[in-house]
Amino acid sequence: MMQSIKSGSHTVEVEGDLFHIKWNGQPDLVDTQEVFDFATEIYRLHGRCLLLMDVSKSEIPTVKSRKYSAEWVMARDMSTVPVAVYGLSYIKRAILSMQLNAIKVLGKRPPVASYSASESEARAWLAEQRDNIRRR
Repeated sequence: MMQSIKSGSHTVEVEGDLFHIKWNGQPDLVDTQEVFDFATEIYRLHGRCLLLMDVSKSEIPTVKSRKYSAEWVMARDMSTVPVAVYGLSYIKRAILSMQLNAIKVLGKRPPVASYSASESEARAWLAEQRDNIRRR
C-alpha cells in the first residue's frame, strides 16, 4: 500500500521499503531534514531503504541541504540504502557526482547510486538492488 506525504512543496511516497521523494523547487535544510527523517524511519522498519528521487522539478539544493544530506549518508551503512535518481539535468548530475566523490575522499563509502532517464528504469534498478540486499 502506498502512503503519500507532503513535505513543504515536496511529495514523499512510501511503498514498503521504497521511499520516493519528488523534489519540487529548491530543497532547503528543513526540507532535507524532514525527508531524511522519513527515510530513517523506513530503514528502521525494514533494515533497508530504497531511495527513489525525482529531481526533474527541483532546483539545486542549498549548501546547508547538501551538507546535511552528505552527513546523513556518511553516518550510515549505505550498502542497504541504494539511491536511484531520475530527471537529472547535466548540472544537477555534476553536483550530485561531486557530492558522492567528496564522500569517498572523506573515507566513507558512498551509496550505490544510479542515474536513470525515467522513473520506470530507476524502479527496475532498485528492484535489482532489493534482490541483491536480500541475498546477502
